[in-house]
Amino acid sequence: QTSQRIHLQQQLDQQRLPHALLLSGISDIGKKEFALSFAAQLLCRKPEGDNSSNRQACGDCASCYLVNAGSHPDLRVVRPEESRLIRIEQIRDLIHWAAQTSQQGGAKIAVLYPGERMNVQSANALLKCLEEPGANTYFFLITDQAGRLLPTIRSRCQALSFPVPDADQVLPWLQADASDGNMSLLLNLANGAPLRVINHFDAAFFARRQKI
Repeated sequence: QTSQRIHLQQQLDQQRLPHALLLSGISDIGKKEFALSFAAQLLCRKPEGDNSSNRQACGDCASCYLVNAGSHPDLRVVRPEESRLIRIEQIRDLIHWAAQTSQQGGAKIAVLYPGERMNVQSANALLKCLEEPGANTYFFLITDQAGRLLPTIRSRCQALSFPVPDADQVLPWLQADASDGNMSLLLNLANGAPLRVINHFDAAFFARRQKI
């Protein structure tokens, strides 16, 4: 995801980072992790790295401690809670939060996922917020199925695509933490999604597969 990170960092350095981003691609390729990592960097008091390819949150300032604890007041994560959908009440709470002044004096970031889980009422409510964003407030919408979002939502976000990475790039990363197993086969069964290998295939998978 280096190219996506460099693209956003260059926009940030040029003060052209869009207020709404739509991160799209198949599931389990790290879109949510990317969004939360970039959000942490935006909130960090002293980001590390001297260029666009290696900039990241320091992990050691007060802001980073709050992010890691899940309690940063200027970072809001919205996802389905009591149902399979992101409900309009959650979006209304988000709109109220977005209208407030940053408590830490910096950026405010909202991460919504999966974006396709908004119903029509939720999406229309969010649309009003995207049309009139607050200063230094950013929305990261994450979706596995961009076509299910309202066209008006998509039109107000800058699209950032996450294609399936090359196996040559992914396999060394997977094999670094692998105890055993054919990672090439697992990656193929996961349709190229590296986090699907980690999240859905355990050590006994090959035994079950052979038995079946």
